[in-house]
Amino acid sequence: MNKSKQVNITYEEISTWSEYLACGDLMQYPDKAKVTDGCSPWFTPDNPCGGEYTDFNSCCVQHDYCYRTWGISRSTCDGNFDSCLTNVCVQAVEMGEGTVEVACCISSATTYYVMVITFGSEPYENAQLEYCVCCQ
Repeated sequence: MNKSKQVNITYEEISTWSEYLACGDLMQYPDKAKVTDGCSPWFTPDNPCGGEYTDFNSCCVQHDYCYRTWGISRSTCDGNFDSCLTNVCVQAVEMGEGTVEVACCISSATTYYVMVITFGSEPYENAQLEYCVCCQ
């Protein structure tokens, strides 16, 4: 005999960071579209060095998704971003990218990482608020 139990769940939109923190284990990632702007093109282009193998877009997209996923800390997202950027530059070397482009890649990767650890707190909190709800 199959017994089922009906459970009523209500979702509450959260609007402040303190409300978000108060939800604790009652958070659930809602089914919302994951939209990304890549490397925020108005001040950090996807491929700042113009090389064939120096494109950071996939790293930026992954970082955007990470910020919008509940349960992953900001430091984890930023660390993964740093690793991804570094891997792009390593791959550029392995693929025979020019010396100027590789030097630019390494410098740009460092700059992009410093930017997210310096200015990423508010975007992280805003993404968590926008893409997470309390499940009660």
